[in-house]
Amino acid sequence: MKSIRELCGVVLAAATMFGLHGQAEARVAEQTSFSAEDAGLWHPAVIPAEVMDLLAGDEMVRNAAEYEHVPLNRLPSSWFSASTIHLGSGKKADLIVAAEGPLAGANVEVFWIFVNTSDGYRLALMNPAHDLEIRKRRSHGYRDIRTLSATASAVTTVNFKFDGAVYREASARIETIR
Repeated sequence: MKSIRELCGVVLAAATMFGLHGQAEARVAEQTSFSAEDAGLWHPAVIPAEVMDLLAGDEMVRNAAEYEHVPLNRLPSSWFSASTIHLGSGKKADLIVAAEGPLAGANVEVFWIFVNTSDGYRLALMNPAHDLEIRKRRSHGYRDIRTLSATASAVTTVNFKFDGAVYREASARIETIR
């Protein structure tokens, strides 16, 4: 019987041979790119009750709950998916929540960004978009965010910067599709 070390070597060699080594390393890193086309998140996270309470205050969520006859204090977890990410330089992980189920749109995803402060989670951005990208550049210590949305006639790119409390639109560009 082979030793654990030998088996690990065989698995590592096979992963490298088939090009899987880089993918495995990428999946360990925090997810920084999200799309309405994605089938799921790399590292799904449980949404804390505190964040579910904040989501219950969102108008779109309240309207869907009313239409679906769901009490706001019992929002189904299937309506959301989440991923943790460190937007700031602190040790506490922040949270990106994406709409699912009856909250999901066609060719658009609603994203909520919650920063984890010493007082708990705080909603820092809510934005519907096709794609959301966490950038490397920072504003007030937090990573910048870029979203992309498309219609039949235009593509809109919006850059958000953290202002010390929430994310604000810093610039936008609309490109006409010809």
